[in-house]
Amino acid sequence: MRIGLIAVFIALWGCRPQVEFCPPRSVLIGVDLSSLPSVDASELQRDGRPTDPWSEVEEGCVGLVRLRLWHSPSSSSGSLGEVALMAAKAREHGAKVLLDIHFSDTWADPGQQSLPATWSQLPDSMLNDSITAYVVRCVAAVNPDALQLGNETNNGWMWPRGNRWSNPTGWEATMSTAVRAARSADSTMSVWMHFAGYRDVGLYATEAKKFGVDGVGLSFYPWWHGTDLDSLGAALDIIQSHGLQSAIFEFMAPWTGDWNDNTHNLVGATTLLVPGYPPTPQGQADFVRDIRVLAGDHGAWATIYWEPFWLKGSSPVENCAWADFNGLLLPASEVR
Repeated sequence: MRIGLIAVFIALWGCRPQVEFCPPRSVLIGVDLSSLPSVDASELQRDGRPTDPWSEVEEGCVGLVRLRLWHSPSSSSGSLGEVALMAAKAREHGAKVLLDIHFSDTWADPGQQSLPATWSQLPDSMLNDSITAYVVRCVAAVNPDALQLGNETNNGWMWPRGNRWSNPTGWEATMSTAVRAARSADSTMSVWMHFAGYRDVGLYATEAKKFGVDGVGLSFYPWWHGTDLDSLGAALDIIQSHGLQSAIFEFMAPWTGDWNDNTHNLVGATTLLVPGYPPTPQGQADFVRDIRVLAGDHGAWATIYWEPFWLKGSSPVENCAWADFNGLLLPASEVR
């Protein structure tokens, strides 16, 4: 009977086209799926059969899903309720969850770090109390495996209260408060900060170590941060030299310079790219593979591809997705 059951299992497994066991690896494969609830991926296809992003999470050996959280967004997108549901879905499909708290009502990056509107008039003591309560509430709702405090906080966060340069005291007070809150919410969860690019990461890593976080994740977009992969690897090493873990929290690459909607794309036909990785399906796949290899060679924890399934619906990155404009999955989705 046992031999018969094994034979049936093997036969059924053989009926699943193009599915391979996940190979052992030293670096987690991650994807940011924050926009997935508002994305129409109904046309997604692999090898002539319909598929969906969550099936691709499993079959693509994705071990980490990153989710963006806004404080009081104008719609359900990025809300705590939506993110909690997405986190549960990710765990159902075998992935760990990295919660990316922006500490803003909208996009936060080196050029914009808007304080949540409901906190704008609070005195410093009440602001820190609000940060603590908010972090604890978010961790309880989402139950993440890892927590990212702020998004691309090269220049601090929650301006002007936490501006890293014009208000260093506020930056130190608010980040320290957030780290303590994270530790009290879940002592087993890894806590991270987030830096964009590979330049000047040393001073930031020094501060991150003083704050008591576990690691620093990097964004790497060649058109904004530079095209030197050796410098990216060196930045990962610098972070680790401070006794911290390192990771690449955001990266992506185009498979074409064209577009498929009326939203301005982040990458166009003349955008600066790393030499040797043209905007073609194979060029994109090669870039994904080599970023993962580089991260593994430099001891990083994970690499996270940004929004690989944002195919349509006012997407600024449909030409960097893992499927073409007809929903057919591209070679980048097969990189293990």
